[in-house]
This record gives sequence, structure tokens and C-alpha cells, in this order.
Amino acid sequence: MYFLVKSALSGRGARRNNFHRRCKNCHTCTTCDKELRGEKFDADSKTCRLCAPVQCDVCPAATSTKRLSDFPETIRQHWTHKGVIHRCEECHICKHCGHRQDAAHFFATMNRCRQCYGETCAACGNFKLVAEFGDEDVAQKCKRTDRKAVLVCIGCKDLGCVPRCVDKEQCWTCLTPLGYARFDSTEWKNFRKRGRKGGLHCISCQKKAQAQQKQAKAQEKEDAAKEKQLLSKIQGTKFFCHPRCQKPLHMDICKLKPSLSSTPLYPGKDKGLTLEEKAFLERRQPKQWNKVTPLR
Repeated sequence: MYFLVKSALSGRGARRNNFHRRCKNCHTCTTCDKELRGEKFDADSKTCRLCAPVQCDVCPAATSTKRLSDFPETIRQHWTHKGVIHRCEECHICKHCGHRQDAAHFFATMNRCRQCYGETCAACGNFKLVAEFGDEDVAQKCKRTDRKAVLVCIGCKDLGCVPRCVDKEQCWTCLTPLGYARFDSTEWKNFRKRGRKGGLHCISCQKKAQAQQKQAKAQEKEDAAKEKQLLSKIQGTKFFCHPRCQKPLHMDICKLKPSLSSTPLYPGKDKGLTLEEKAFLERRQPKQWNKVTPLR
């Protein structure tokens, strides 16, 4: 006795060969010995689809042949969809931590979960877990079949290392080994062309130097204005050192000769010049201030 069973083919072949004949005995699977409907079988196959041999994309080649029943229901439902990775139940168990994880917790065909998966940093050369890399970078490497993608850990990225250039150079200012991204690209290339001569300074040190120069210019402008104001203040002072006086000991003819009852005298004191202002003028004009001639 034969039954007309709808074919599992799709597309143009399904239109020409829409049904195939299967006897009553062929409705029993030769592997699981269960009597099933004809739609549970592929054309010209005595084994049901759940018992038919399929390949696992994660298992080694020697043990990759599995039955469809060895795969989770979610993978069986989307078996023919594009981009689906056929991962059996055994491959859902992480080989490192031993916990069962969903397929979303694995990178492509890796047998370790995302938390236990590790790679070697191309910059520092140390083996680190995926948490110390960017998830997007690791995912892109796992998608590539040649596995030649360069991975740089987060710590080396902070130092300026990038996948296209993992070399480090020492900044001549802060003496810290830094990567390509922490320097100006033109200065980096010129430094390499000169045979590492002439000096190389990172961007942060250059910004600090520019800020210090700007601050120094502003301070110099402020000090010049203060100096001009103090010099105009002490014009016509009566306290000045006599030309024949021998410093630092003042002679009797010198108006700056101290007495036992008076406080130390200095040019500009009668004009209200304080000791701090006097020290400021000495620092600004040491040669002119130490002259024995009076300030005019």
C-alpha cells in the first residue's frame, strides 16, 4: 500500500515533483523505529529528519556528524536560514567554565563563551580575556576565516596603540612609551624617517607646553604693567644710595645708612614702596636696581 507524500523540495523542483511515493513500512524510521508521517522524512530517505546525519559547525571534524535531534529546538526551526551557526547541545557547554550558555553567548564557532574567551594583545603580547578587549573587535575577528585580525586590549588603546600600528615610541618630554594615536601623525612619520632623531613629543605634552607659554606671556604682560606702575610711583624719592657709597655697607654720607633706632631704609620707602614691591623690582631689574645712582 502506497501513500502520496508531499515532497520536501522547494523552488522549481517542487513544482515538477510535488509528491513522492512511500509505502507503509517506509513510514517507520530505521534509526528510532518510530512510525511517523511522510512529511517527517526527506525524499528517498528511510531515516526521519531528526535522526538524519547532519554536521555541527563547532565540533571537530572527526565528531562533527550528529543527528538533528542533538540540536536545540531554536536551531532546528531556523536550520535553513542564512547565517545560522549549527551548534549542537554539547557545544552549548563552555569548554572552560563548564556552564551551559545560549548561542548568543558564544563568538561564531568558538567552543568558549564570551566571558572565558581570550586572545593575545598584539601590542603588549599578553594573553587577556575578552572583557579586556572590545566586544566588537573580537566578534569581527571570529567572523573572519583567516583569523588574521589584529586585536589590541583596552589598556594599550588608552596608550595610543591602534590595530594598524601597534608600535610604541617614547615621548621626549614625559618619557612615557606611547602609541601612534597619542602623537601627531606627521611628526611620527618624520621621526621614523630620520632614524628616531630630533625628538618626538606627544600631543598632551605639546598642549601643556602651549598652555604654559600662553600663561607665561600673560604673566609677563601683567608683571611689565606692574613694574611700570611701581617705577612711576618711586620717582623723586629722597632715599637713594650715594654714588661714593660702598655697598653693602653704607657710608655716613649715604641716606640709606641704618641707625639703631630706625628701620632699614631702601629707595622708594618714602613713597610708600613695600618690601614685597622692592623685592619684585630687584627681581625684574637686578642691574638697574643695584646701581648707586638715585632712581629718577
